[in-house]
Amino acid sequence: MQFVSERNARQQPPRKIDSRFKSIAALYRSLGECVVRPPQQCVGVRWDYAFFQMLIETNYLTFLRPDGASASVCQPTIISLVWALPFPAGRENASTT
Repeated sequence: MQFVSERNARQQPPRKIDSRFKSIAALYRSLGECVVRPPQQCVGVRWDYAFFQMLIETNYLTFLRPDGASASVCQPTIISLVWALPFPAGRENASTT
């Protein structure tokens, strides 16, 4: 997080990281170091790639556009989460009415 803090401090105007995110790098690392899948195999996850992708998408946790304007960050809705799920067998052409 020191990298992110130093990078944001060099921006004009300087930007600070919300204190809620101070341990987010450690969280990404703890979740990504090893994901256990049956039968107890460790599947490596590139937590660092995921972390840096998140930094890019959130403009280094500022949630601002490069010009300093507030970015539109949408929370996923239940509808978007449902649409992301695969259809149950036999329901591929189900109507949504």
